[in-house]
Amino acid sequence: MIVKMVPSKGTGSFSGLADYIRDKEHEGEKVADNYMHMTNCPFNSIEQNIRFVEQHNKLNQRTKSDKNMHLIVSFQEDETIPPKEVLRRIEEELLRSIGMEEHYRLSVAHDNTNNFHIHIAVSRICPKTHNRIDPVRSIIKLQKKAEELEEKYALKYDNHIDKTRRQIAARGKNKDAEIHSGTKNLSTWIKEEVLEDLQKVIKDEKSTFEDLQRVLAEANLELKPRGNGVVIAHKSRKLFVKSSSIHRSLSKAQLEKRFGKPLDFKSIDVEPKRQFGMPKHDLWEQYKKRSDELRAAKKQLLAEAKDENTQAKEAIKAKYERLIAETKRDLFLTPRAKRNIYRSLFANRKKEYQELSKAYKAKRDEIHKRTNQISYKEFLIQKALEGDTKALAALRKSKVKLQPDEKAILGKTDHKIFITKDPHITKQGLVVYRIGDHGKIIDKGDRLRITIDNNELAIKEMLEMSIAKYGNNLDISGDLTFKQKVLAVTEKYDLKINFKDKTMQEIREASKLQKDMTTKLLANDYKNVNQKSKKGMGR
Repeated sequence: MIVKMVPSKGTGSFSGLADYIRDKEHEGEKVADNYMHMTNCPFNSIEQNIRFVEQHNKLNQRTKSDKNMHLIVSFQEDETIPPKEVLRRIEEELLRSIGMEEHYRLSVAHDNTNNFHIHIAVSRICPKTHNRIDPVRSIIKLQKKAEELEEKYALKYDNHIDKTRRQIAARGKNKDAEIHSGTKNLSTWIKEEVLEDLQKVIKDEKSTFEDLQRVLAEANLELKPRGNGVVIAHKSRKLFVKSSSIHRSLSKAQLEKRFGKPLDFKSIDVEPKRQFGMPKHDLWEQYKKRSDELRAAKKQLLAEAKDENTQAKEAIKAKYERLIAETKRDLFLTPRAKRNIYRSLFANRKKEYQELSKAYKAKRDEIHKRTNQISYKEFLIQKALEGDTKALAALRKSKVKLQPDEKAILGKTDHKIFITKDPHITKQGLVVYRIGDHGKIIDKGDRLRITIDNNELAIKEMLEMSIAKYGNNLDISGDLTFKQKVLAVTEKYDLKINFKDKTMQEIREASKLQKDMTTKLLANDYKNVNQKSKKGMGR
C-alpha cells in the first residue's frame, strides 16, 4: 500500500475536487461500486455535504493557499482488497497520523486501473478554529503509518522509503527536463505520434478492432489485457502504459462499447513505420555549456574590471596624496594659498573618482550585456533561425489545436523553415512570415495559416511554401469562399496541386470541363468563320 499527496484537481474548490474524484465528467466510469462516503459531515446526502464543506471553507478568508488536501491510497496490483470496514479504519488512521481525523472529507474508490485505489478529499480548514492546517512532515508521517498498517492488516509490503523520497523530490523537480533532454516517455510519444491515427479508426464506423491494433503495430505497439483494464505495450521492450491514460476513448469500457465484447486481442505482425525511442538531441547540453561559458566569462571579466578599477582608485589616491604632501611641504606658500590649492585638489580628486566610477559602471554594464544569459526557449529560437529543425521541434512540444474556421493548408508535421523569407519565431514554435504591411503566413508545423485571404499573391506564396513542405497533395481548411480563392490562384498560376477535399476536386473538375467546352466551342467558331472566309475569297 502506498499513500500519495497530490495537487488538488478542479477549480481549487472542494466541490471541484469532489467532482473530479467522483468522475462526474464521465458519469462515474472510474468509480468502484459501493465505496463513496463522507466523514464528519452532518447530512445524509453527499451533495448536501459537499455544499456544506464548500461553505465551511469560505469561513476562512485569510489564506490564499489551497484549502483542500488530496490523498490517494493505492494497493498493489495483485492484492486482495480488504473489506469496507477495514478500508475505513485504514483511512481513519492515516488521517489521524497527520492530525486531521476530525476534518470533513469525501472518500471515493476507483477501480479503473490495475491498482485499486481510494481518493480522499480533505478540507484543510479546521472545524473548530477555522484555521488552515498544513501538517508538518506530512508525507513522511503518512508513509510511516502506511508501513504500520501493512503489518496490522496483513497487506503486501511496499518500499515506503524510496517512494517518500520520490514524492518529496517531485515537489521541487523541474518538469521541463523532458523538453531539455529531448527524451520522451512512451505515453507522451504515443499521444504525439499515434493518438491522432487511433482516433480516426475509432471514429470510422466501418473500422474494426483489428484495424485499431494494426495502427498500433505500425508503431511497434500492441494492446494487451492487464488486470481489469487494457494497456498499450511496446512489442520489443518492457514498456507499457494504461490505454485510458492516453485517451478516454481507449479505456476498456469504451473499446468494448465501440467494438463489442469480448475484445479480440491479436498480435499483428507488420513492419513498423515508426518507433518509440527518439534519440536524445544535445541542444540542452549545448545550452548548458553556453550558459556555463558565459557565466565563467562574466565572472572573469567582472573580476578584471574590478581589479582595474581598484588599481585606478589607488593611483588617484596616491596621486593626490603626493600633491597634497608637496603642497604641505612648500614653504613659499601662504596658508591661504595652501587652502585654495587643497580645495582645488579635493574637487579634482572627487571629479576623477566620479569619472572613474562612471566608467567602471559603463564597463560593468557592457560586460553584463555581452555575457547576458538567455532562456532555453530563446536559445532554441536562435538555433531554429540557423536552420536547426530539432530546435524548432523542441519548441513545438505542444500542438496548437486546429480551429474549425481556420484558413490553412494542412500537412504532416514538418519543421522546415524558409530562412530567406526573414521569419520570426515565437516561444511556442510558430514561424511567422510577413506579407506586405499587414498580412502574415503562420507556420504551425502541421499547417500553414494565412491572416489575409484577399491577396492572391499571398495565397500563391502560401501554396508554394506548402508544396515545398508537404508535397503536391494538400488538404485545405477554411470556408468555401477561401477554398474557391485557393482554386482560382491554383488555376491562374498553373500550380500542380491535388486537393484532398472532395468539394474542391469537384469544383476543379467542373471548372476544367467548362473551360474545355468553351475552348472547343471557340475552336469550332473559329473554324466556321475561317471556312466562310475562304468561300468568299473563292467567289
